[in-house]
Amino acid sequence: MKTYIHNNPKLPSTPEVMLNYVTGVCNISGHSYMEDSFGFYQPIIEWIEQYTQRAKGALKWHISLGYFNSGTKGMLCKMFKRLKVYQDSQGGEVSIHWYYQRQDDDDLLDDIESLMELSQIEIHLHEFFVE
Repeated sequence: MKTYIHNNPKLPSTPEVMLNYVTGVCNISGHSYMEDSFGFYQPIIEWIEQYTQRAKGALKWHISLGYFNSGTKGMLCKMFKRLKVYQDSQGGEVSIHWYYQRQDDDDLLDDIESLMELSQIEIHLHEFFVE
C-alpha cells in the first residue's frame, strides 16, 4: 500500500487529494463537481478500506471543499460511513476537520451538517477569513 495523490490543476472541478499512508494524514481541497463522482471517489474509498485493514493507524482528515455537487455529497457520505465503521467497530482513531471560508454560505454548512447526520461521524468545523 502507498500514499495516494491526485493533483490536476487544469481541472477546477476536481479537488486535490493526498492520502498519506505513513502518517495517516489525508487532505482534500478545492472544489468537487465532476460528472463522474463515483469514478473519482471510489479509489479514495478503496484506499480507506486497505488502510483500515492493513495499517490500522490513526486517520486525520483535513477537508477544504468550497463547493461540492450532489454526486460528491453521496460519495463523501459513503466515505464518512466507512470511517465511522473503522472508528466504532475496529477501534480506529478518526478525526475529520473541515475548513471553510465564511461568506454567508449557509448552504455549505447545511450540507456539512447533513453529512454528519447521515454518516453519524463528528466533523470539526474551522472557519477562516480571507482579507
